[in-house]
Amino acid sequence: MAATYVSVETLPMLPGRLPLVGHTLQMLRSFPELIFAGRERFGPLFRIDGGRIRDTVVIADLEGMRLLAGRQVSSDAMNDAGGPVLEDSIITQDGARHRRQRTVLQRPFVPRGLDMTTVGDLIAEETAACIAGWRREAPIPILVDMQRVALKILFRMIGCEARELDEWTKLYGRLMLGSFGVPGLGQVSRQAQRELHRRLGQIVAAKRESGEQDSLLGKMANTTDEDGELLPLEELVSTLRVMVLAGHETSATSAAWGVIELARNPEFWKRLVAEAETVERPPRTTAEFEQTPFALAYAREIVRRHSPVASLVRRLREDIDLLGHRLPAGAAIMTPVVMLNIDPELFDDPLAIRPERWLDESTVMKGRELERLAFGLTGPHFCIGYHLALLELVHIFVAVAKTFAARNWIPSLRGGTVKRRAAFPLVQPSRKTTIWID
Repeated sequence: MAATYVSVETLPMLPGRLPLVGHTLQMLRSFPELIFAGRERFGPLFRIDGGRIRDTVVIADLEGMRLLAGRQVSSDAMNDAGGPVLEDSIITQDGARHRRQRTVLQRPFVPRGLDMTTVGDLIAEETAACIAGWRREAPIPILVDMQRVALKILFRMIGCEARELDEWTKLYGRLMLGSFGVPGLGQVSRQAQRELHRRLGQIVAAKRESGEQDSLLGKMANTTDEDGELLPLEELVSTLRVMVLAGHETSATSAAWGVIELARNPEFWKRLVAEAETVERPPRTTAEFEQTPFALAYAREIVRRHSPVASLVRRLREDIDLLGHRLPAGAAIMTPVVMLNIDPELFDDPLAIRPERWLDESTVMKGRELERLAFGLTGPHFCIGYHLALLELVHIFVAVAKTFAARNWIPSLRGGTVKRRAAFPLVQPSRKTTIWID
């Protein structure tokens, strides 16, 4: 059941919205530019018509990020903003139900829990297999390849057969159609959601029947809450559906942008290669991050500069005063993650890739607050997969550097341009973007 929202008529609405779809098409094409233009014209508070939620207050300021992390807001708006993509998952929950789910699900994802699983070996195997297929004089469709790597890693984590990869990819592609609020697409998305639930439910049931806890999914399926109870199957499946989607699309997007920027920035490539040659292997555990500080800083900077997630939405539980305006309980509010991460008011030279932001102790804490924004804020909704995402990215970047250096290869764009595939809800490079080997 959709939440009830209160319109804030005292705030201006962005011009140019269309019947039925609102600003959806503009958001798809140029979301960060749209938000910057809105702030320039109206200040940090204005309204946008997101299609699924027709009247949302945009908070184009760091205060919005801090508000979204607190108890004055409800996450149920994510049900409506994401439709069949997000609904009924841990992302949309608050209170006791959310705490119970998070207590169970986060245990395998903390550094110690993650390092005790075989996930690092899976990342290494799939990354090596992907790179082994790259050849000189053959274009590398970097987003496509990174999507397949990330998806294979996640599917192996949950026990899916590799031969089913294309089927799962199509199902998730159809599921994503439900996030746009375009009439007619919701039914296609809903059908995909039902089929995904059927498949994921069978996998979880098999894990519970076996009692296995060596894999990441085995731990999730068979870990009990504080009362000694397993999570209800439907709750776990709804969250698993989102974790697979978020885990592979966001990691793949960041990995693709990372390789693209290495091809565009020879100085970063040289620093990464120099560091990679000092380690025996790319990191397979978070404990090994200390061996590759530049690669870790580079991964964090890529997530900042090319934030894969465009925005986060909440609903106000109570009236608040913010930035000189009164916002009523029931108002939908949005923090534009991608815009804040390139905001000149928050970062020096924000459009530049500067890994040293994460190496300089004098600035890292200011940056870290915003870095965590890309992973779902601080507090109870901080991304469970944060450490896994960094492990994937650092491993991929170091693996590419070690393999290329051993063969005297250098990544290149060969003068090609890099365009965005979309700017909302994920900010991805074009699937036509190719990397070449020089």
